[in-house]
Amino acid sequence: MSNDLELKWLDSFSTIKEEEWKTLVPQDNPFYELRFLQALENSRSIGFETSWQIRVLLAIQDASIIAALVNFQKWDSYGEYIFDFEWAQAYTRAGLSYYPKLSLAIPFTPTTGQRVLIREDVPDKDELVERILQEALQHAKSEGHSSYHVLFHTAEEDKYFEKSKFSQRLTHQYHWINRNYQSFEEYLAALKKDKRKSIRKERESIRNSGLKIEILEADSIDPDLWKVYWSFYQNTHSRKWGQAYLKKEFFQEIFQTFRDHLVLVLAKDPSGKPVAGTLNFRGKNILFGRYWGAIEEYPNLHFELCYYQLIDYAIANKLEKFEAGAQGEHKYLRGFEVVPIYSSHMFFNSQANLSIANYLQSECENTKLAIEEWNLKSPLKIFREEEGAKP
Repeated sequence: MSNDLELKWLDSFSTIKEEEWKTLVPQDNPFYELRFLQALENSRSIGFETSWQIRVLLAIQDASIIAALVNFQKWDSYGEYIFDFEWAQAYTRAGLSYYPKLSLAIPFTPTTGQRVLIREDVPDKDELVERILQEALQHAKSEGHSSYHVLFHTAEEDKYFEKSKFSQRLTHQYHWINRNYQSFEEYLAALKKDKRKSIRKERESIRNSGLKIEILEADSIDPDLWKVYWSFYQNTHSRKWGQAYLKKEFFQEIFQTFRDHLVLVLAKDPSGKPVAGTLNFRGKNILFGRYWGAIEEYPNLHFELCYYQLIDYAIANKLEKFEAGAQGEHKYLRGFEVVPIYSSHMFFNSQANLSIANYLQSECENTKLAIEEWNLKSPLKIFREEEGAKP
């Protein structure tokens, strides 16, 4: 790696140039596009006076950005979805401060993707990654952070964090995998009989409800629809969690600047009034389900808008995968596959680092076994047939 490499820290996305940044972002990672990150910052959903304070590390060579780590100084653990509250409590019991910590993550977005952003034409990638990770670790430690966390990274990136002595954590999510289905009925045929029957019954109830379901994307989206989706989001999140992470200005901005990545599923009552919807994001080959909301309740409408309509969309558009967000074992019952989720962690207190590393090693083994067991019991017949079980 050349000695003229400059490592630069920023506390805002506002000065980064779009034409440089886009050379770093994989096509299936819309949440690292500059327009998305700037919408979060411009709306004050992240940044100053929030618990997500921007700490971007840039690697610059020949006056161009060649790599980046999108870090955040965190003063709590909300909106991360790799839960570490027990670690924070253990620190408190030991008389130590867990916050602030440094997290390499996408705010409020539990989706797997490349976390080390690096330009494709860069030689000696491994050496560059090692150098910027060491800079991030040194910076985090010198600035008084308790730890450094890399959340929802890819399996391929694990080699970088292992080399830098991070401890790996393994959790799980439920993803819908497109096994070359040509139609929704073909997907149903891959499920056990009782699941096929229940899904058909759920979808039939929506067809008989009088609701009209629309899918809107890209230029077919009216920018003013942000008001509708903000009302859905605000109503559902304030009722469920007491407060919403995202500000209304975030919705307003992405409906103006980011429509090329949006896929909306909208339900209207017989009078034409919007009553529920999902706001989803599309990468090149992956669909990401993100925000569900409703102002009126209908049986099975959540399943129709959050799962079935989007599975239909993924099949029609030949997408490889549909990630429907964190948690939700009801996804598993509808043919979503249990997949491993990777994160890596470094603690600057040596005793804490050793204790948590030992715990994570045991947890990883248990999670691997659990994922295998869950998939063997999956409603998807392919797993059962592979083991010789009765479909």
